[in-house]
Amino acid sequence: MPGPQNVNMSARIQLCIDGQPTRREVARLGRLQRLLWPWARAGRGQAGVICGSWLRPARWVHTFGARGPVDVVFLRADGVVLEVASRVGPWKLLRCRQATSALRLRPGAARRLGLQPGMALDLMS
Repeated sequence: MPGPQNVNMSARIQLCIDGQPTRREVARLGRLQRLLWPWARAGRGQAGVICGSWLRPARWVHTFGARGPVDVVFLRADGVVLEVASRVGPWKLLRCRQATSALRLRPGAARRLGLQPGMALDLMS
């Protein structure tokens, strides 16, 4: 099993909000990486900045083992935002029955990006 320092992001995906590309990217994590997510480090890339991870499928998100708060955005299958939870503390479990995927973002990122229920996100690979 790889150590925490060796966890690599499996795919980087550009984040588009309401049809407008951003300079932000999210990482799509593999199953092992999802288990080790608090130790998966993301940084600057060639095209943009990684601001979080895209979890698919995901009707629930945990923050077990997190070192600090995170933002969680639940999405429908068509990319429409269902719920936004800001600054969720460690050792929490969030659930959204209608969601098919979720974004786990750095704290404050949802506010900085202006994410709200009803907005359309496009995660282009």
